[in-house]
Amino acid sequence: GYERFPDQQGFTDSFATFGGLCLHFIICWPLAGPVYKLTHRLLTTADKALIYFCLMLATVVPSMGHAGYLFPLTAGLSYYARPDNHWQTHLVDRAPPGLIPRPGLAVTWYYEGVPVGEKAPWGVWLGPMGFWGLFFLLVCTVSLAFMVLMRKQWQEHEHLAYPLTALPLELVGAAQLRDQPLFRSGLFWVGVVVAFALIFYNGFTFLVSGTGLMALNPLPYYRVYFNLFRGTGGVLDFNILFVGLGYLVTTDALLSIWSFHWLTTLVAGVLTILGVNLSQGPPHAMGGTALAMVQTGSLLFVVGGALWTARQHLALTWRGRLSDEGEIASYRMCWTAVLAGLAVLWYLLTMTGLGPGIALATLLSGMMLFLGTTQLLALTGFGSLRAPNSASGMVFDLVGTGNLGPQQMVGLGFSYIWAGDLNLFSMGTGAMGLRVLDLAHLDRPRVAVPTGMVALVASMVACYACYLYFPYRYGGVNASGWFFNGSPGYHWGWIANHLQSGEPTSVVNWLLLLLGASLTALVSWLHRGFTWWPVHPAGLAISATQPVRINWFSCFVAWLVKLLLLHYGGPRAYRAALPLFLGFIAGGSLGYGMNFVVKILTA
Repeated sequence: GYERFPDQQGFTDSFATFGGLCLHFIICWPLAGPVYKLTHRLLTTADKALIYFCLMLATVVPSMGHAGYLFPLTAGLSYYARPDNHWQTHLVDRAPPGLIPRPGLAVTWYYEGVPVGEKAPWGVWLGPMGFWGLFFLLVCTVSLAFMVLMRKQWQEHEHLAYPLTALPLELVGAAQLRDQPLFRSGLFWVGVVVAFALIFYNGFTFLVSGTGLMALNPLPYYRVYFNLFRGTGGVLDFNILFVGLGYLVTTDALLSIWSFHWLTTLVAGVLTILGVNLSQGPPHAMGGTALAMVQTGSLLFVVGGALWTARQHLALTWRGRLSDEGEIASYRMCWTAVLAGLAVLWYLLTMTGLGPGIALATLLSGMMLFLGTTQLLALTGFGSLRAPNSASGMVFDLVGTGNLGPQQMVGLGFSYIWAGDLNLFSMGTGAMGLRVLDLAHLDRPRVAVPTGMVALVASMVACYACYLYFPYRYGGVNASGWFFNGSPGYHWGWIANHLQSGEPTSVVNWLLLLLGASLTALVSWLHRGFTWWPVHPAGLAISATQPVRINWFSCFVAWLVKLLLLHYGGPRAYRAALPLFLGFIAGGSLGYGMNFVVKILTA
């Protein structure tokens, strides 16, 4: 719907995977009866787990993970080029042939619609779709292969909780320590009804009225903005779905998320009052350059810790001394896919205009951001997780725009297609899918690879068709306001404005990176060494990101409820209340799904 409707509700925007959960909920329960009547066969646990795995791969494609940036960023580069911004000479003329659609009527009609009697010029998109489609498939392959290599380490050695898989495991029937199926719990259905009613009512009335006057708030959730520290904004947001997701997160991680957010806000506010300029920084540098570098340093410490802890495990997989029985692919095949895939991705990045050194730095930056965010996702389960920086943003901040040159600046601009707005990507969703597949105990786990790739390619084909058909028919300017209109100006505008800036390598940025890593190391030491220390180190890496800014209050509510239940009722009370909060997740996902259906029907 992003290529057709001007507003959006995050159906496939984040690791909460509302769209995937909504479809999986419907497939596992309401559609189970009709499927049995048609096929005389019940969906087994393995069937449902495989469906979930395929949905997790496919849900990355429609918006943040791929197509939502591929089409608008490549077409918008020349559409928004005007004499006053000099994009034509500075950006469009430097773009390698085949990476963007040929400027002209094909791009104009993509944004404004094809005139009556004319045919849509589909052919100009073959090059960009082929190049970036191949690039995306390679990123997915490398990501999934590395998650297979890390699965045993994270699940069986470190015992990471993967909280976001709690509801899917219940749906497929692979949940542990459950006496009866979740759908037989009355408390679960109370949660479903309450969450569905709140989210669907708000979204429905806003879509139908067009103004939100009938709704309690003109969003599917409830949000209040306020200002403090001389303009530093604050958000008080209550989203019952994220309260449900937060209930699955450990109390120390929840405390870390909302407390570090307010600590970061306090520091930023005090610095603003003192007159310190917290520069905006490159696109997706969350909190400005300074805070983004601190958070990035924190995330890199997480990456280093993950790789260091897994060093012996990875060495065993490399030498073939660890059994890969039960994995969806052999370890030898996974290592081949990782190394060969990275080599080809490196070469493809040089085709975008990057030199070999900058291409390698960009590729490794993107992969480290993927891995660190996925580690936090498996550890905390915070459904609205987002990386604090982008791959090209890290290169800009650490290398300096003055050391890059115009051609490489344009090449780094293309990196926003695959490693920019890291709110959803295949390494994170693939890790969740692998967790569910493992606990479902498939008889033939190797069938998951071809099945998942078929689902991924089918999702790409369907999305590509929609991103071409609807803009050419209705005009891209009438589609998603962010993806089609805001995103090109935000990303390419920053590149154009900094082509001639000549900023040198910043020692301060390297020190801020080191500061973030050092602070996380300190908090990690306190967390591991002292039982009285209540704060998990995970929150620092995402403390100033937009999703945390929006959802901190929902995290706080979940933390407070869980803390009180554990204090006064113990683990038994926590387990007894769990179906209610799983119902919040299921009902909230259904609410988002039904709002999407209403949006289509009322368009």
